[in-house]
Amino acid sequence: MRARVLTSTLALVLVATASAQIPAPPPGPLLILSVIDVRPDMFAEFGDLQAQTMEAQKKGGLAWRETWNVAQFGMPYRVGVLRPLTSFAELDGQPATIKGAGADQARVINERARRMIVAQQIYALRVRMDLGYGNRNTEPTLAVLSTVTVAPGRNPDFEAIVKSDIIPGHKDAGEPYLSASQVVLGGNTNQYLFVTPYTDFASLQKGNPLLRGLGPDRFMKFTQKLAGVVTHVDQQVMRFNPALSFRGQR
Repeated sequence: MRARVLTSTLALVLVATASAQIPAPPPGPLLILSVIDVRPDMFAEFGDLQAQTMEAQKKGGLAWRETWNVAQFGMPYRVGVLRPLTSFAELDGQPATIKGAGADQARVINERARRMIVAQQIYALRVRMDLGYGNRNTEPTLAVLSTVTVAPGRNPDFEAIVKSDIIPGHKDAGEPYLSASQVVLGGNTNQYLFVTPYTDFASLQKGNPLLRGLGPDRFMKFTQKLAGVVTHVDQQVMRFNPALSFRGQR
């Protein structure tokens, strides 16, 4: 019996020691991302309703909001709405829409929106400052959104590859900015979102920034590192929608 207890205690110590050796990611801001698929026949009406929602959010104290539409490549009637989250405790209070428009009007807005939406998923994201670099252009136009799904338990390996290959590759390709965030709640927590900005579609002609920055030989070695670490990569082109966005403290 004593041997079993000692063995169990030793196992717990080893697990705790191994966990302590994995450094926690540096804290970064929280964001809420709403990914909305809109009925094609109601897309224009949905935009009008979002303008009304945005004004209520501004009045209700929301610091900033960004709206991005899929542009050409991806789900054509998909909209991404990004906003800050000061802390999860913020969600215990009233949403900015209710604060700005009142409970009755906010309910009307939500009921109208439900008739226009095919599907919606809401994520809590943590910005990973350690997995990106640079300062974003204050007037974004297009961006490639890359959603990377990592195999369970391989997050440390993937993050090491980001630091050793992905960030240097983007920098060597002359890309001024790369943002990274990780899903915290609302979806697969093994997913990372990377955003690379572009000025226009013509700039996409330059090709994959990693291939340009690393060169063919290093790029081949990079892809080999990903085997067993990354299970899926999804890329969509997004266009910034200034009419449905506002920025204060960003």
